[in-house]
Amino acid sequence: MYYDAITNGTPVANPCVKLGKYLPPKDVTPKPKPLNREEILDLLAVVKEKMPHWYPLFVTMIYTGLRLGELIALIWDELDWHGKFIEVRQALSRDATLRPEISDTKNHKVRHVEMAQPLMDVLRQLHIKRKAEALKNGTEISELVFLTPAGARLDPSNLRKQVFYKALGMAGLRRVGCTTRAIASGVC
Repeated sequence: MYYDAITNGTPVANPCVKLGKYLPPKDVTPKPKPLNREEILDLLAVVKEKMPHWYPLFVTMIYTGLRLGELIALIWDELDWHGKFIEVRQALSRDATLRPEISDTKNHKVRHVEMAQPLMDVLRQLHIKRKAEALKNGTEISELVFLTPAGARLDPSNLRKQVFYKALGMAGLRRVGCTTRAIASGVC
């Protein structure tokens, strides 16, 4: 009918002009839903009981919201116990050959992240434990804050799959995409 009206010279408004307002937006991707406070408390309880080695990592992730690469590259010298903050200077990233390397943060800026008292307590206990282990073994304490149970640097893929997703499953929680941000967003 519209075509006939146009060919007959009848002035008719285009019926498709405002059709877009009746259609759903094209690229609507749902935002990942972060864990709520109760879910985080459940997660921490499970990790503390069943995966105690990883408890300090989860507490740090929850209280700071650091990116995964920043957590992996965190060193003891970046913790300011008196100022109660973490000076984030570096992160684990992939170089041109896709090998993991520790370099500047994603935006190449140093930032300070406040440490709440519960986080400071957990990290102090971890530091004391690491010093005692190093003294017992006659070695130096690793400068990295978080290590594998065997004492090696963490791998982001393994950490995500073998630790984060496993902990979420053990707590009966859904998988969250961007793990550290989804777990840490606005809870503490």
